[in-house]
Amino acid sequence: MATLATKVDQFIKLRDHKQAAKKAFDTSMARVNDAIEKLEGDILAGLQAEGLKNIKTESGTAYQNTMSTATVKDREAFEEWADQTGNRGAMDIRANKKAIRELLDEGHTVPGVSFTERTTIGVRRS
Repeated sequence: MATLATKVDQFIKLRDHKQAAKKAFDTSMARVNDAIEKLEGDILAGLQAEGLKNIKTESGTAYQNTMSTATVKDREAFEEWADQTGNRGAMDIRANKKAIRELLDEGHTVPGVSFTERTTIGVRRS
């Protein structure tokens, strides 16, 4: 039966092997990824030049996909605007896990919040 020390040693060796294999794979894919990126740019430019949202070909369909992000730079100003204009729906509400953990540790209950924790292991080299 393997000891915990043996298992930690095996874990580190396997993790190192996995990282080396991933690095080799990523290196071997650099030219492929560059070519794909160039083709994506060419296809997007072609769609836009022709005023198309998408194009269906024998090989497949290419389409424009717009992804949006909205970042709060001034929380107080944003909250004030949302309150004054009745646009609280423009806000996402999230529980701060650190603050919730501290409140729970102090014996408080926090209505409307579900708090869970999961314990895993980490293994690092000596």
